[in-house]
Amino acid sequence: MVTPLPPLQSGIAQYSIDLLRAASGRWTVDVVPEPGSAALSVADLDGIHVTTGTDGEPCVVHVGNSDFHRHAFDALAHPGHLIVLHDTALHSGRLVGFVKRHATGDYRDLMRTLYGGEGARAADVILAGQPGGLMLEYPLIEDLVGRAAGVVVHSEWAAARVRERVPGATVAVVPMGVPMPYLIDQADARAHLGLPSGAYVIASITHVNPYKRIDTVLRALQRLVRRVPEAVLVVAGSVAPGIDVLADAEMYGVARHVRLLGYVSDDDARIVARAADVCVNLRYPSAGETSASLLRMLGAGRPVIVTDDGPSLEIDPACVVRVPVDALEDEYLSEVLALLAQSAHTRAAAGEAARQYVRQRHGMDVALRGYRAAIHDILGVDPGDVGHFDVSEPAPTLRDATTMSVPDDGWRAGPIADTTVNSAAALGLGEHTPTLRAVVRRWRELGLS
Repeated sequence: MVTPLPPLQSGIAQYSIDLLRAASGRWTVDVVPEPGSAALSVADLDGIHVTTGTDGEPCVVHVGNSDFHRHAFDALAHPGHLIVLHDTALHSGRLVGFVKRHATGDYRDLMRTLYGGEGARAADVILAGQPGGLMLEYPLIEDLVGRAAGVVVHSEWAAARVRERVPGATVAVVPMGVPMPYLIDQADARAHLGLPSGAYVIASITHVNPYKRIDTVLRALQRLVRRVPEAVLVVAGSVAPGIDVLADAEMYGVARHVRLLGYVSDDDARIVARAADVCVNLRYPSAGETSASLLRMLGAGRPVIVTDDGPSLEIDPACVVRVPVDALEDEYLSEVLALLAQSAHTRAAAGEAARQYVRQRHGMDVALRGYRAAIHDILGVDPGDVGHFDVSEPAPTLRDATTMSVPDDGWRAGPIADTTVNSAAALGLGEHTPTLRAVVRRWRELGLS
């Protein structure tokens, strides 16, 4: 299995750790971790071994639309592997790799090979810094899928997109698995995060990029606070370059209602979900990803508002509210949030339906049985029967109110803080460590940005 692992700030890294923990003691797996991964993250798992290369053997190769997949793309240059395609468009992640290798000529050649002269012209536009929607229009998956023995995706929607691009491809749909979140008391979760006990908390737990529609959420919040002044939006996740959530919040006049946490540990992500009254997980256009963070929010027993598009269409409507992407999107979202604010009973009913949906459709045993069938059917290897079992997350460590929430004066981390946090992650130090928190707290006290 070729995959990123923690402390890489990748949803696939966390997903793979969950998968390997579930497989521990049931299967024997040799893992090729991507650069920046910590081998210690799997050191205590029974039957899970770290290795440095694939030795030409067929592998299960996890790949997504980011730059965390150097070994994956090297392996997929050769035929016969089983790809776990976490996104049906890989253009952005592959382009970063070409640029880092100073191989933009190879990028243009690939675009021309896959898409002809039109693709080569699109490559020039993208390299000039004006990609628009071209990266989704030209997904850069056709060569990889064409060489692979088969592809695993996590939704029928994604399977249809792959078959459209590569007719005749062998595609297996395997449910994404997540451990059942521990149900932390909401008041304890809010104390941990320093959130007001009486607030109406809306959580967005995701990597913030232009497709996650945080600007839509902020505009909806602008309308909402006129009716629900105690509303607070908590955004937990890394932020793509070029996006300044706090600056946008200031522009819409809602900065004092926004708490921007940045990338948080897995423990803190679960605490954020339990601190919330409702979660928002918008994404459009979809790159075909099935969001583990979305499933974790549902598993935490929280109603989630999603975009009426893509893989989210396959989620039970009893536990999500779908918002259409049209001229009334902001107003629609604001109205939904206001209605949910008025009814704790509705929130509780939707949250319970959400938790049961995840338990039945996305348990770790369901995922492993799906992988077993795909590996057997496509690679001709049977990893072994796993039966039925439950995997629940342990209770996270709770503390008193911390410095995680952003003060109302709009303080935000600057280059020094960002560099230190990134360096600590590369060294395998989690951002939740007491040392790192203490340093950031002292920076705030000294007024350093």
